Amino acid sequence: MHRWSVIAGVLLLCGVASAESRFGRSVIKLANPKEFGYFKLDDNQFPFLERGSFSVSCMTYRGTRRYYVEIGIVNRSGIPVNLQNGFVSFTKQGYTVLLADTIASATDVWTSVAGGFIPTPTPPPTKSTTTYSGTATTVGNNTQVNGAATTTVDNSAAGWHALGQAIAARNYYKAQGREQKFAV
Repeated sequence: MHRWSVIAGVLLLCGVASAESRFGRSVIKLANPKEFGYFKLDDNQFPFLERGSFSVSCMTYRGTRRYYVEIGIVNRSGIPVNLQNGFVSFTKQGYTVLLADTIASATDVWTSVAGGFIPTPTPPPTKSTTTYSGTATTVGNNTQVNGAATTTVDNSAAGWHALGQAIAARNYYKAQGREQKFAV
């Protein structure tokens, strides 16, 4: 368990991340970025350290009134990991650091990034076809023509577009629901 404290502490003391922003908030840069591995998530490169069956990732980003510390732990062992209160600490020279309610912080971040799904406009018709049909009757020197012209528009792309929008909206709201459950 002490290992976790050391790894998390090292990550936090470095000030974390190589990405520019997270949830619209500026990310604190790493002091020593070459000492970390990285993985991409949500257009950000998250730094991580690995030791044995464990990986720890941490990103610190700044809000208007507080810093947010996002920590991820991957346990590939068969043994559960118990994290004690205070297993991680955050220090910043010249600042007083107070523990904040993690639920309130997560809710604060979630409400600032949550928004509605905005569908893309329906595409224009892909093609139109005009069909002419008619009959001609000739009596003597007179010819009488009867007929009709029918134009049909192929809107099949609109149907596929609507299906894609429905799938995208469902996935979006499903992810938002998952984020909200995590935040609250």
